[in-house]
Amino acid sequence: MSKVISVSSLSALRERFREEINEDILRNTFGSDTFDFHDVEIYDAPEYPELSEAFIENFYTAFGANSRDEFELARLVYEEIRITRQQASNNLYWVYLNLNYFFTYIKARWINKMQEDPGDVNVKEIDRFFLALESSQNSLIKSPIAGLWWAIELTIDETPGADKYKFSRIFLSERNLREKRGTYQFIRTKSIFHALLDFYDANKDAVWNGTRIGSEAISQQVSKMLNQIGGLTLLSYLTKDEILELLNANLNVILQRANATKVAKTTSRRKLAAERNQENIDTNEGHVTNGEIEVEALGDQSEEDVIAPYYFQLDDSTGDYKIGEHVDVSYTYNVPIYTGNPDCFLIHFYSEGKIKKSNLSKISDKIQRGCVLRNKVFQNGKNLLLNLYAVTSIHEPVIFGISFMLNEKRFVKLMDAQDVDNFRIDNFGLNQEGKKVLYEVGYSNLLYKIIPVQYSTSLYRLISGPLARGANINAPSYIDERNVLLQIWPELFA
Repeated sequence: MSKVISVSSLSALRERFREEINEDILRNTFGSDTFDFHDVEIYDAPEYPELSEAFIENFYTAFGANSRDEFELARLVYEEIRITRQQASNNLYWVYLNLNYFFTYIKARWINKMQEDPGDVNVKEIDRFFLALESSQNSLIKSPIAGLWWAIELTIDETPGADKYKFSRIFLSERNLREKRGTYQFIRTKSIFHALLDFYDANKDAVWNGTRIGSEAISQQVSKMLNQIGGLTLLSYLTKDEILELLNANLNVILQRANATKVAKTTSRRKLAAERNQENIDTNEGHVTNGEIEVEALGDQSEEDVIAPYYFQLDDSTGDYKIGEHVDVSYTYNVPIYTGNPDCFLIHFYSEGKIKKSNLSKISDKIQRGCVLRNKVFQNGKNLLLNLYAVTSIHEPVIFGISFMLNEKRFVKLMDAQDVDNFRIDNFGLNQEGKKVLYEVGYSNLLYKIIPVQYSTSLYRLISGPLARGANINAPSYIDERNVLLQIWPELFA
């Protein structure tokens, strides 16, 4: 008979790993191939199917044969676990499966070699991969086993004579497609979602003027076009073929916009790099743009935003600041900001291990009031009680990298800069302390880094919450992450 864990046990597990994370707990919990259910309250759940030994064997055989083939794993899970959507929304059931039948799989797939260095594991990994904390569809689809089931359920084609797994294969084949937020707003209506997947699959390798555009830009613009069409037409009343016909009718527009997105991103990077180089040539006093922090990439700004940025100009000694149209070498920092880009934020990094993320609402107001032309100076541009490490700006989703030395070991942890629980987006006060991200005592040689969000896949084991210590990056279990960081953050190994 299948089982579920109790709500109180889920809460206890979460608190246990959040409050008592240390080497002994993690070694005892994850050092073996089975999870110890001692002190975990479990209830019989006869309404759920019992998983067969043959299925478990087939699942692990498929995983061993090709660990990247998520479709085959999803198909096996979906065909074995025959439940309703209502039943599949019970996160307590999936947590039991994660910790019981799929404990070894999740460890091998996402927390590889964890038992070799348990002290470097962070709570966020455990929450994400082992504990389906919420029963919402968005939460469950990101969970290892529940996500496989839901991926098939949301894409399967029950049309007579159709390849029922056609859209499932497409959806499970591309991380960019699955992780883009624009895709998820259509996922609950199969006719719309199937049309999106069909169009994407047919055009993901499209070219413009002889150059491949790229699947990420294509998927982004398909979602935007569907939103645009949906503003005039009730898409849910149309068949999949009718929606696909509308998308094909706008093929050139979608490809043109996708190519423009790609070009704008490339152009903005080049222009910013050129701008930095010129300013560094022209400026011998003060820090220009981002101080010691290098911004790896800009978002999809318009050409106007890229060509004509404003500058957040900060005097580090007084905290005074102003907004200028040109570099002012009398200020310590001249940080380019793009007020037309909603993903642009000011970032203050402090040596005390705090990060302040600020939206540009007040700066935009100051620009509208003509403060730029009047060269008006404002106060409280930083926290005067903290030591400013650097001030910079970001222009698209990124990861914050934090590194420090402790006990002669180099630790690294990454944080999702878009996580509103950690970095609010509704505040502006530049003199606020921000979020504390480093709780260790006695650390030295603090480093910060802004890393493009596309590295979140290859560096996911380093992504954690503010309370986590971080990973000893020179530990043997982090060789893959170390090779990536050698390319994008060589200062760690200097």
